[in-house]
Amino acid sequence: MNDADEQIARFLAKRAGKASGATAPAPAKTATTTPATASRPAIKRCSAPGTLTLPKSLERLVSVISGVLQLDVRTEVSETATTATYTAGKTDAPAQGIFACVQAMCAQHPMLQGGNVEEMCARAEALVAVQEGRGAQIRRQELAEINAIINDAATITGGVAGSSPSLADFAMWAAVCTIMSQVTYADYQACHDLIRWLDAVQHTPGINPAARRNVVLNPAVHIAHQITAANA
Repeated sequence: MNDADEQIARFLAKRAGKASGATAPAPAKTATTTPATASRPAIKRCSAPGTLTLPKSLERLVSVISGVLQLDVRTEVSETATTATYTAGKTDAPAQGIFACVQAMCAQHPMLQGGNVEEMCARAEALVAVQEGRGAQIRRQELAEINAIINDAATITGGVAGSSPSLADFAMWAAVCTIMSQVTYADYQACHDLIRWLDAVQHTPGINPAARRNVVLNPAVHIAHQITAANA
């Protein structure tokens, strides 16, 4: 099965008129983000003495830790890890899970606030916890479910389709990018809310541009999704 990035590349090539006999149409548009005024106080940089270990499936979070979350911590990406862990010292029990790890590093971090942040962080980890045996059909269903969650913003508080990004947004973004790499563009092109949200999250100031995933929006549904940016 071709990677979604290859599907997107062919999609863009056709729209640019590179396909034989095609007349060059206007290029496909990608979502742009116009950050709203931040509703959170400025995030103060915090230094943590331990080591944060992330599974390979959530490695995009590395680009968030130092930039958006303003956390100075040693970060490692492990091929064998199945969940995020933070170890402060040799004698300390490690914190497990994205939410617990950030809480251990900075208990009062603003992006931990919100009624469903811990729940959504756990859901993000569950999406990528088991890779073997998960077929493309299941992955498509997972993306459709997340699209429905984002569309039903009335049930969401403190991030993930809310007015301000939370830790849950970045955890879910990393998980969604992993799933998208395992299906074709055709499998998620109908998830308009998901694509707009994903593009808005990954353009939050402080995220390394190299970590962003290419996404394409059908111009017919191209509506810039505004999301409050964290203070860089």
